[in-house]
Amino acid sequence: MASPAPDPHSGVRVPSADPAQIRAALPAVAVPVFDREWALTLEEAKTSMDLEEVFVLLAHWRHIAATEQQSPGAYARLQAKIEEITTTGVNSTAASPQEMQDLIARRLAG
Repeated sequence: MASPAPDPHSGVRVPSADPAQIRAALPAVAVPVFDREWALTLEEAKTSMDLEEVFVLLAHWRHIAATEQQSPGAYARLQAKIEEITTTGVNSTAASPQEMQDLIARRLAG
C-alpha cells in the first residue's frame, strides 16, 4: 500500500487510490456515504465486469479527502450549501449574472 504523496501545489497529503486510505482520510460524516457508494459500485462492477466506475468513484472520494485535509469542514459546508439550495431554491452567496460577466470581462482584459 503506497503512502500518501504531497500535492506539489498545495503541500496537502493526497491519499493514494487505495479505498482504505481514502476512507481513513474522510471526515466521519462522509464515511457512511463513501461506504454506501463503494458497496454499490463494487456490486455494479461485479455484474458489468467493468472497473471504470470504481476508478471514477475512487477519484471522486480521493478529491474530497484531499479537499477536507486542505480545508477541514469543507465536506460539511458543501452539504449545508446543497441543503440550502435544494430547500430554498436560492444560493444566498452566489454572484449575480451581471457580477459574473463583469468578473469575466476584467479577467479577459488582463
